[in-house]
Amino acid sequence: MIMYPIPMLSLYVINIDFEAGKAYAISNYPYLSNIYVPKSCNTILVNYTMYAYMISGIIEISIIYLIGILLFVKIHRKLAEVKHSLSTNTLNARKQYVRALIIQASVPLIFIVLPITGIMFTVVIGMSNAEGK
Repeated sequence: MIMYPIPMLSLYVINIDFEAGKAYAISNYPYLSNIYVPKSCNTILVNYTMYAYMISGIIEISIIYLIGILLFVKIHRKLAEVKHSLSTNTLNARKQYVRALIIQASVPLIFIVLPITGIMFTVVIGMSNAEGK
């Protein structure tokens, strides 16, 4: 699990250019250049490495969510196999368990995964426009 963020972090670190960020601020916003603070969030270069960074993020989020869905399907199938040998109380508990899993998977999907993936995808698609091409 500790290895998970390494691809995105390495692409992110490669893509930071503090001097280019400061030069951009001075050339485009000279009246704000004296208060400009070069930090990693505002010095990212718009190039192919940035595309790779965003696509990497989309792929990682999608893979993690797909693994969760596959595990849910496996658990659901296993519980369906033993359904005939379960008591009524156990079947009711199983139904509650399945509902809880669906809700626990849907809430982050709706409120976190889809918006972040959509924003990242929009950034990847709109990067050529941001450069003025």
